[in-house]
Amino acid sequence: MNTSRFFHLLFVLVVVLASAAIIGCPPVRDNGNDDGNDNDGTPVTEVEVPDVVGETQAAAQTAIANAGLSVGEVTHEHHATAPEGSVIGHAPAAGTSVAANSAVNLVVSLGLGDFLPPLDVGIVLDSDNSVSRVISRDGGSLETIGADGVHYLLTIPENALAQPTEITLTPVAAIDGFPFSGGLKAAAHMEPSGQVLFAPAILEATHADHPEPGMAAG
Repeated sequence: MNTSRFFHLLFVLVVVLASAAIIGCPPVRDNGNDDGNDNDGTPVTEVEVPDVVGETQAAAQTAIANAGLSVGEVTHEHHATAPEGSVIGHAPAAGTSVAANSAVNLVVSLGLGDFLPPLDVGIVLDSDNSVSRVISRDGGSLETIGADGVHYLLTIPENALAQPTEITLTPVAAIDGFPFSGGLKAAAHMEPSGQVLFAPAILEATHADHPEPGMAAG
């Protein structure tokens, strides 16, 4: 066998062996977190977020640390009932399973401050003395006397309405949960609710014990 033919066969053999080695290599394993492991293959430890709503901020932070988690962003909001410095919310929510050392964001109460909670009241209408009338753009009025003897006069001025509209005036018999001392003196309900007026209407309420009318513009 001559030298050139020998080297040619040797080259072919090397190429075949290299190809076989590449084909036979196992695929590279991806040790990402999709299989529940860290990048080094260590299983991820999951813990449950504790319920710290109602706790003081300090107690909540201790509970979060004891659970194997960390405290994230802390924000503050006024609250109608929660004392200042107490936790009123957190994310993730209590009971959520998260990776150890994950951050838990807290919302802490600033107390009532200037925040006024919505009034929880119930209005009882004196429907027997309700009156209705179509008021045109020229304006008009409605009047009625409630069961308690209060005389109501609602005056709607010219151009207050965009088109002829049926307006209903109903005396208010009572307000459950009335928040002010002295009790209810007089009140009336106007419909349709949310009616837009382009000029202020005037409601006069005159009680038999107080002949001078009380007035309210709306």
